[in-house]
Amino acid sequence: MPSSRTLDWTPNFDPQSVPYRLALLDCYRIGGHKRSIQRTKKVWLDQGVEGACTGFGAAHVEALSPRSRLDIDNSHARKVYLEARRQDEWPGEDYDGSSVNGAMKALRLFGRIKSYRWAFSMDEVRHGLSYHGAAEIGVWWMTGMFHPDMNGFIHPTGVKEGGHALALSGYRLFSGHRAYRLDNSWGEDWGQKGGAWIWEDDLEMLRTDDGEIAFPVKAGV
Repeated sequence: MPSSRTLDWTPNFDPQSVPYRLALLDCYRIGGHKRSIQRTKKVWLDQGVEGACTGFGAAHVEALSPRSRLDIDNSHARKVYLEARRQDEWPGEDYDGSSVNGAMKALRLFGRIKSYRWAFSMDEVRHGLSYHGAAEIGVWWMTGMFHPDMNGFIHPTGVKEGGHALALSGYRLFSGHRAYRLDNSWGEDWGQKGGAWIWEDDLEMLRTDDGEIAFPVKAGV
């Protein structure tokens, strides 16, 4: 059963961003990388019933290690969202929603990050999580994703209820199958302390359906 949460992420990938693809380092292939570094945070944001998920997702990325910024709250997240709307390419501001592209531009404008790169494959996603930290993702949110199951997993089943942006913070193996950790902006009580897991095949399906995945990185990376 869908919740009353507002879903207002909208895909807005700029084709000019293709050259800003996350580079795979040679060292990525060493050791196989069965899991990423566990990302931790001490901030749990809640956007309530309003939209603004792109700003809240970006703020959660700031709160996750290795950045671990503590000057993060709901007010900051809304500020990022409002600037993301201005940074998106749609005319005017008389609309709801924004994109991950807009949120990354907002963080860079505010001096919170130096640069960001895009992931276009699951290899690049794993590389980014292992070497750069958390990412912000924007995906279509399906009916089966509102409520994690008893094991903390969400499943993209049912119909598209709208678009949502949130933080992607790590991955690990469960019984030989890779799963990814998502940190949501619906309060600490949602899922497992504000987050949930998603199987790699499910995340890949969402990624290829207009999904956006952006990693803040150091300048020149």
